Amino acid sequence: MHNTIVHMNQLVSEARREALSNAVKYTLPRDCAKIEIGSAGNDDEEIYFVCDKGVGFDVESAGILFGVFQRLHRAEEFKGTGVGLASVRCIFHRHGGCVWAEAQAGVCATFYFSLSKHTAAHETISETGAPPAS
Repeated sequence: MHNTIVHMNQLVSEARREALSNAVKYTLPRDCAKIEIGSAGNDDEEIYFVCDKGVGFDVESAGILFGVFQRLHRAEEFKGTGVGLASVRCIFHRHGGCVWAEAQAGVCATFYFSLSKHTAAHETISETGAPPAS
């Protein structure tokens, strides 16, 4: 079996795609949707974020958002499997990053993902999680 090398920027792109997909889903009930995507950082760390003015959630429930098959809304309200944000968490944690969310129920939600710039610039992984062969 061939080991496919996956660059960090592809993993970050996938995580942002998942967060953006959620933002679109949870802003659909709004008459006027607003979604902001961006990044900020310092010499050591890059922080990516996706912010939406959708249905939000109770910040006390934020801890379960990143668990597999965990949902804050009924399946009848919003489609999904409950694995998207868990995948994002796995991607970032595997590479020494962090994920967290801030929100206000009925108003907005912001999802943050951070990585060390040293990891983002130099690390690649294989499907097995082993470093690439030199």
